Amino acid sequence: MLRRIIPLLLLTFTFFELKAQVPQKATNASQLNLTSAACNGTIVDAGTSTQSISQALFPTNQSSNIRFLCVGDSMDVDHSGGITFDDGDPSTIPGFTYIFYRCPPSAAFDGEDEATILMDPCHYEPAPATSIVLVTPGSSIITADGDATFLNNGVLQSLPENMGEPTSIWFAPLTVDDFNIPGQTVEILNCLDVNTDDAFNVVYLNEIEITNINNNVAGNGCQASMTITGGYSEWLELSGEAGPDDYTVTITKVGDPSVTGIVLPGWEHRDTNLFRVPEAGTYLIEVEDGVSCGASTTINMGSCVPVNFFIGDSISVTGNNICMPVTVSDFVDITSFQFLLNWDNSILQYTGTSPGDLDLANFNIATLPLGSTNPDTMFVSWSSTFDFMTGTFELITLNDDDV
Repeated sequence: MLRRIIPLLLLTFTFFELKAQVPQKATNASQLNLTSAACNGTIVDAGTSTQSISQALFPTNQSSNIRFLCVGDSMDVDHSGGITFDDGDPSTIPGFTYIFYRCPPSAAFDGEDEATILMDPCHYEPAPATSIVLVTPGSSIITADGDATFLNNGVLQSLPENMGEPTSIWFAPLTVDDFNIPGQTVEILNCLDVNTDDAFNVVYLNEIEITNINNNVAGNGCQASMTITGGYSEWLELSGEAGPDDYTVTITKVGDPSVTGIVLPGWEHRDTNLFRVPEAGTYLIEVEDGVSCGASTTINMGSCVPVNFFIGDSISVTGNNICMPVTVSDFVDITSFQFLLNWDNSILQYTGTSPGDLDLANFNIATLPLGSTNPDTMFVSWSSTFDFMTGTFELITLNDDDV
């Protein structure tokens, strides 16, 4: 998937640190025992901001105002326009920054003084808030003209108030009286402006993690399991929003990507699911979510001794109904299997399944596409009977060439 994310570069002889948007309380003139300068009718304007990030990151059923950032992703904010108030003090540099909000800010609380802005029920710090909460200033994250780089490095989610969860923040541009570090200050009387109409929403997602990897489930060296957490799927679960909450999981053999594992769809946040590989080897596991956050790892499936399935040959004429036996070899101490069977549906038509040496009741058989009257694929899975006394599945062995 094409993604226009701003990369973080480490260049020879050059190093810079890009900080995350950590909320900081602003200082106002009265807290510094300074006299708040009178604006004398001067108009202040917070200006507008444009976020340069690819729309491909957003699910189509989500608002275009939402910017989802995976861990390690960043986006540029290009600020334009605006009028700052110069209090006449050459030691204070006026500029623009961004206010933290928990939800969309209201135009009813867009200034012109600090007390009014703090009345907004969406302000990051709940009432009774004592100070405006701002993006940390500094050349590595934001400049006085309001241009900024917004980064997800996991810091914001780790703050106590966010409890390690994916965090949704609304930002709106704000004028500040002094952009210097330290001591970013705002005037408290009639010299502020926040552009609530230009607020934008950034969701800081947690990193996708692959954990609890078991490469030998129930003694079957070709069957494994793992747990996936984080990313967009986690955000949807916690927020209750609608969206594509399944992870896309692909498993390919290292050195021969044509050999792939079988993964069932429907893998969501905190799910532990099974997958199978067809032969021994090391496999690359790649996970991607609905906004293309990703993770990968490898798993050693060296103990896999695959069960072999064979479909017999047959010659027939148009209109005849024939039975194609599926035989096995190396079917030793097996608790489950699954496979896909494909055919040319312009020549063959599936009519049904007959039992063999395994109990047909333990099979799950579905033709694909689902609901089609002329399918071209069959999904077959089977598992042995679970013994509740021992808490294990029965180990089944068949002779070579059994059906």
